[in-house]
Amino acid sequence: MFTARELIGKNSMSVIDPQGSIRKTFFWFLDKDDKKKCSKLNKQNAYLYAKKFLPEFGFFKYRENDQEDGPFLIVQKCGRRVRIIGNEKDIQVQDRIFEWTLETIKTLSGIAGDLPKDLEERIFEFETLFSKWTTRFLPRLPEVEVTVSSGETEKVPQQPLKDSPTTAFLCFTNGVVVVNKDDDPELFPYSHLPPNAFVWDNEVKDYAVDLDHLKEGPSGKWWDFLQNLAKEDHNGKWVVNPGLLQTLTTAYGYVLHDFYPPDNRRMVILYDRTCEMKSGGNGKSIIGKSFNCVKPIHTVDMKHEKDGGNRFLFSGYTPDRRIVILSDTSRELNFERFYNLITDGFTVEDKGEKKYVLSEDHSPKMVLTTNYTISNSDRSDRRRQFFVPIGTFYGTLYDRSGFTPADIHDGYLLDKRTWSDKDWSDFYATCIHCVKEYLDQGLVPFDDTVLVDRQLLKSVAGRDDLLTDLTLHIKGVVDGPGEVSRDEVLKVFGSPEYEDLNRWGDTWKVKTFKKVATGLGYQVNPGRDRFQKVVNGVTEDWYRIVPAVQPSNPLKGFVDTPKEEGSSGDLRDFFTDD
Repeated sequence: MFTARELIGKNSMSVIDPQGSIRKTFFWFLDKDDKKKCSKLNKQNAYLYAKKFLPEFGFFKYRENDQEDGPFLIVQKCGRRVRIIGNEKDIQVQDRIFEWTLETIKTLSGIAGDLPKDLEERIFEFETLFSKWTTRFLPRLPEVEVTVSSGETEKVPQQPLKDSPTTAFLCFTNGVVVVNKDDDPELFPYSHLPPNAFVWDNEVKDYAVDLDHLKEGPSGKWWDFLQNLAKEDHNGKWVVNPGLLQTLTTAYGYVLHDFYPPDNRRMVILYDRTCEMKSGGNGKSIIGKSFNCVKPIHTVDMKHEKDGGNRFLFSGYTPDRRIVILSDTSRELNFERFYNLITDGFTVEDKGEKKYVLSEDHSPKMVLTTNYTISNSDRSDRRRQFFVPIGTFYGTLYDRSGFTPADIHDGYLLDKRTWSDKDWSDFYATCIHCVKEYLDQGLVPFDDTVLVDRQLLKSVAGRDDLLTDLTLHIKGVVDGPGEVSRDEVLKVFGSPEYEDLNRWGDTWKVKTFKKVATGLGYQVNPGRDRFQKVVNGVTEDWYRIVPAVQPSNPLKGFVDTPKEEGSSGDLRDFFTDD
């Protein structure tokens, strides 16, 4: 918590002067018979303590204005910075504020010198009352006056500083760095923020940035690390793949940009670019942890969470944590469980508390790191996922020589004990470069054949032999009759080596066949849910397989697209009025 010394600063007269702002909030009364002592405290004193004294030192209740079903948080504000103390119902929060109060009384006594000698003793007598009334009568973070477009003033709620579609804010000790889509980054003091804007205290990084250095672009150890993640082995020589690097940097910038585009809500998935199952050690966890050096994060250890169905998965989440890391997911993860969290609002439930949902606008970005393959066979999966391949440079290096990233980069990355001021300056310059890359280009995907191979292997339960047989069968259908019966599909699984797959049943086998066909770039029964034929008087399920050809005009059949005189032919012409 902010100390009384930090809040009082040089304004000691606010404590000494009888009309001083702090002096006027003293919640105790002097004894009528002995002015050096405090009269016995009661409910009135506890009320004044919560209603006047604590707010003077920045303590308030807070929750998002559109989050009326969510819990109140106890916060403390110092200037433009707001620090979350905890949930209003948390007994530990009440205890911490009580301890802070005792320390503050000592500070005030040292400044004013005329506080009652027995004040601390009197407070101890009513410790339970003070703790109980602290959260009951503590006011909400007050509204502030702002000037609207008409020139008039009106009161509006205070809100955390939020990024916009084309602008990002990064907070440091010497000010706010503003990153715009089309301009160089700029640095502004906190006093230049709108009156109703505050920043979360743990979002302010303990570093004074050099604006000139930021403008120089990416460099240093962190940039070298990102480039190594985008390298491929070409005949024994590791070379940066520009497409891989572009995907990585735009995804990194997307996560740091605290704006969730309504039409592009994605979970960023970091995966190892290899078909070896459970192959890690390539740098994914370092990427995940690095976000905490820029924005507050909430990390969930997913190793023991199996399918992700734990209703308390995000217990302890607070709104100042703008990035959620799902670290090291298991093989059993069911991605469908995260559908609503990504697109419809972020659900939080603590044990013993009522669950609540953060709106889409206030939901955090989500990052998943995994050594396993995440399915993307369904459209519902694909429109919520953004896959970021992580090259095998560091994993291969370790296998061949035992070297780790620390050996390559002269010490542990992002280590406050060993990194120099220049290393950190390079790091933040690289982060801002990534944000600007995203603002300029959006998320740039990488067409990765390795990912396709991983997805195909996952769909056949990791069976290379089954994948080979299904691939040959599907290509034979495409090159031949173009359609195949359900019975013929099941015959592929009839070989003795696939006997162990019978426990999953025929429905699984048909779904696997369809997934492989789709993964190979074909459409199964396009334009219809089911295709049946009558053969020898019996109605059977059949599957028509055709190449998934992209039409020359993807809007054909959806909108009229004749090119009128004076029309540019740009797609925007179909969605805008003259």
